[in-house]
Amino acid sequence: MTITTRATAHLAVSQRSTIDAGSKSASLALDLALELDNGTGAGEADLAFVDTRTLSASGTEDLDLAGALTDALGGATVFARVKLLMIQAAAGNTNAVQVTRPASNGFPLFLAGAREGGDRGHRGPPDRHERRLRDLGHLHHRRRGVQRLMFVFTFAPADDKDSQATVEADSRDVLRWEKAKSGRSATKLLAEPNIVDSYVLCYLAAKREGLVDCSPNEFEEKYLLLFGTDVKAPDPTRKGR
Repeated sequence: MTITTRATAHLAVSQRSTIDAGSKSASLALDLALELDNGTGAGEADLAFVDTRTLSASGTEDLDLAGALTDALGGATVFARVKLLMIQAAAGNTNAVQVTRPASNGFPLFLAGAREGGDRGHRGPPDRHERRLRDLGHLHHRRRGVQRLMFVFTFAPADDKDSQATVEADSRDVLRWEKAKSGRSATKLLAEPNIVDSYVLCYLAAKREGLVDCSPNEFEEKYLLLFGTDVKAPDPTRKGR
């Protein structure tokens, strides 16, 4: 079986304002096109999954990209990576459609973290608080009615930013961090992220996982916390531990 893929997008924006004795305007037009030939290399794709899904109000659904889905011709699809993702919500939806990935074994949809379950797609732009959490790499995860606080960090040696590692500060690390100093609170940190506490939590998680063998002060001197475009995309074929 062979497939060819073409995706296009068109954006047109016109702004107009009335001024004394006239008006002023600005226009923007942007056209994007993506074409993928059949194959598994750069600029190619050999699998496709297209379907209409129905969820009850406030319902959830997991899609397993490692063999649980079938293509339009009934063949099994085992994705090594995702080249293109398009999701359209029905106009009659009463709830916002949220696209998330699990805390582990999920493919990276966006590089930066966000609230509500890791990488997230939703109607409307992120608010100011969400942007702050995303820029500092913090995740605030709520799943199936149970709130779970989760902090994920990517760090690398100061002299080798390509040697990156990503850790999750779980409840054990958050407990040690809160007990070390009066007044510390995970919920406060989510509301007011700061680099000092981010370094401490990242160090505790990295130390627990055996990724570093140094003191907290040495960790601050030797390692950088990476955010945004500095973070490399993980290999989606890597198996979860």
